[in-house]
Amino acid sequence: MDRLPQEVLGHLAARARAGDGGARERLLSEGREFVRQVACAVCRRPLDWRNDDELSVGLIALNEAVDSFDPEHGVPFPAYARVVISRRLVDHFRREERHRGQVSLEDTDAAGRAFREDEGAWSRYTAEREAAERAAEVAEFARRLGEYGMDLADLVHASPKHRDTRRELIRIARVLSGDPQLLELLHRRRAVPVGELARRTGASRRVLERGRRYILALTVILEHDDLPHLCHHLRAATEEVGS
Repeated sequence: MDRLPQEVLGHLAARARAGDGGARERLLSEGREFVRQVACAVCRRPLDWRNDDELSVGLIALNEAVDSFDPEHGVPFPAYARVVISRRLVDHFRREERHRGQVSLEDTDAAGRAFREDEGAWSRYTAEREAAERAAEVAEFARRLGEYGMDLADLVHASPKHRDTRRELIRIARVLSGDPQLLELLHRRRAVPVGELARRTGASRRVLERGRRYILALTVILEHDDLPHLCHHLRAATEEVGS
């Protein structure tokens, strides 16, 4: 499994989840060695398919990972599957210990350490991936602002300090971003269409002139759906001001 490109694995998982039995069979077949490696690491000992139930538990967990994997989260399928397998093995050991009524949990503790190591690595990976995505998103936002003669420093200075002002400018930006005719004027003029927007929103020209840079920045975020982190911050700001 590890020898296949990660994008191929993710594609197979997506196809299997969509009902492609052949893709699922291929993934489970080629994933047996991957399952064995993960299970051996968790159990801290060699495992054999003929004698060790842990491998069957791991293979079932791999099948579960196929069903629950979501490529939109940006985590490679092997990393995701490794955590699911580790988690299910820890659960298996705990169930076995309870059934036997034993107090000694040495194997379970070892499994737990391996699981925490895998989950910690996965958490670090996702955090690094999210940070990279945020940085790329901010760079794209800055590029789009540059098309209107603005930069991020301008936005900092243009951000209103008063809650009521923010609420009003957010309302205006939502109107602008949702009106194709106003957007067409914005794109053509490379500036906020103050007069038309005043008539459309009822806001005073004075408010629009003072807040035009902030309105423009919000509209750049709202106009498209490819800046999810910035949209999240905007939603939070909207909730904060009670819009």
